[in-house]
Parts: sequence; structure tokens; C-alpha cells
Amino acid sequence: MVLTIWIMLVGTALLAAMPTYAHIGFLAPVGVILARLIQGFAAGGGFGAATSFLIVKNERRKGLLGSFQFASQGLATLLTAGSAALLTALLSDDQMSSLGWRLLFVFGLFIGPVCYYIRRHVEDTPVPTGSAESAGRSPILNVFREKWADC
Repeated sequence: MVLTIWIMLVGTALLAAMPTYAHIGFLAPVGVILARLIQGFAAGGGFGAATSFLIVKNERRKGLLGSFQFASQGLATLLTAGSAALLTALLSDDQMSSLGWRLLFVFGLFIGPVCYYIRRHVEDTPVPTGSAESAGRSPILNVFREKWADC
């Protein structure tokens, strides 16, 4: 999960620092697409891991804890839309086109180290006793060996 934070920061930094079309031509939109792909890979890689991490923290409250992943994404979307609306209201069209749209990505660069700090200081989930990982086997092989008949 730490790796996905760093990958997301790389994509965000690329977007914040991307030169304009006037400066580098066709490479500007290509760079934006590549940066967004990097962010998408990080989000895709981190989503399942973060949800699993939340669910296994407490067996009795796994539904509630797992819902935090979805709820926080919705809240982040609302905050981002509100921030974009505020910037649009405060800045002129020229200011928004030249620098304004980058401000939210710059803000995201400040959130990354906070996320990294939190993740490094949250206690990892214990490996259940008798699991495939504790036995030194691959969890996928364990599914095929022990659960094949159930399919």
C-alpha cells in the first residue's frame, strides 16, 4: 500500500508540473494522459488492498470499516468538485487555464506525505494461523488444492 501512495504522488507531480501545449506541443496531452494512467494504476492497485486492510482489522465490524473506503471516495469527490467550483469562481478564465487547474494537484502533493505517514504508523493486520501464507504456500494454490471440489 505504501508503493501505491508513491506511485500516485508521481502521477500527481507530473500533472502539476506538466508544461503547456504552447511549450511542448503534442507531448503535453500525451504527458497528461500518461500521468492520469499512472494515477489510475495506483488507485486500482490500492483500492482492493485498502478495502481488505480495513475489513480484516475487526471481524465484528468489517462491514462498517469496509464502507469507509467507499464513503471516503465519495467525500473526496465532493470536496474536489467544491474546490474546483471555488477556484472557478475566484479565478478568471485565463488564470484558470494557465495555473488554476494545477492548484488542486499541488494540494494533492501535500496530502501524499500525510497518507504515507499514516500508513507507516498503522499496525499491520496479523496473518491468521493456519493460513496458506503462514504455511509457506501460495494462497492461490491453496484455493485450487482445498476448494476445487466446492466449485
